[in-house]
Amino acid sequence: MAKAKTKSATRRVSGIGQIKKRELIPFTRQTASMLNAGMSILVAVSTLEEQCAHPGFKNVLKHLRENIESGLPFSEGLSHFPQIFDDMYINMVTAGEKSGQFANVLKRLAVMMDASARLVRKVKSAMTYPTVILALALIIASALVVFVVPVFTEMFSGFGQSLPMPTQILV
Repeated sequence: MAKAKTKSATRRVSGIGQIKKRELIPFTRQTASMLNAGMSILVAVSTLEEQCAHPGFKNVLKHLRENIESGLPFSEGLSHFPQIFDDMYINMVTAGEKSGQFANVLKRLAVMMDASARLVRKVKSAMTYPTVILALALIIASALVVFVVPVFTEMFSGFGQSLPMPTQILV
């Protein structure tokens, strides 16, 4: 039932499609730092909204601030943007709100997201070389089949000889 409410409450915000997951790491870390410094969540979100350079994320922060001002918990405000804040993020924030360890949970969440982003970058980096080599191998093999094999076919037929069995299969 709560899931249906979240889906119907999903906000449409312009520029939201360009928001990358990596932008959540500084947002989460800065929010945790402000809460540790004694700021309220409303002041922290307002401050981040003023400082935000990304127009789409600035709109999200504006809606979050308005939700907090209207009395909604921060986690419920986040749930209005499932395309940015996934279930794990929202559930961690909810647990932090309920346990009274909101700033600590946000700090841990930022560390976890940073480690996850680093791992993704390492995997992508590690996969680049094999992908390039595979692509080059496919291009070379295609060129051989298209350009070299027909030359051999003509050459063998000119000699009056039949092609070797592997070449016949390839042709």
